[in-house]
Amino acid sequence: GSEAPGSAPGSAPGSARRARLPFSAAEEALITSLFGSLGFRQRRPRPWKLMLDTARRDAPGVIAACRSAVDLKDKAANLGLLQRADADRENGADAANAPPSPPPLPPPR
Repeated sequence: GSEAPGSAPGSAPGSARRARLPFSAAEEALITSLFGSLGFRQRRPRPWKLMLDTARRDAPGVIAACRSAVDLKDKAANLGLLQRADADRENGADAANAPPSPPPLPPPR
């Protein structure tokens, strides 16, 4: 059709979409590690730029150069880190370190 080269169908003319680059296992592991070590479970708002800068400083070359702070936030959400952190907050700050709940008792006979 009449779509501009490199643009997604139905997108505004001139708005080029960047190529999709899947996250590597190393990127996922680093995001998960930094989420915990930077205190993102309890911290609000979460400074995603701090995570990106820390990753680039402490583990150069692991996070792809094209990644933005928003990409890290979106990946953390896709990994379930945000939902788990919110559940931890609702259940008390120590919920992540608490021992597992005992199994339910069987019904009486």
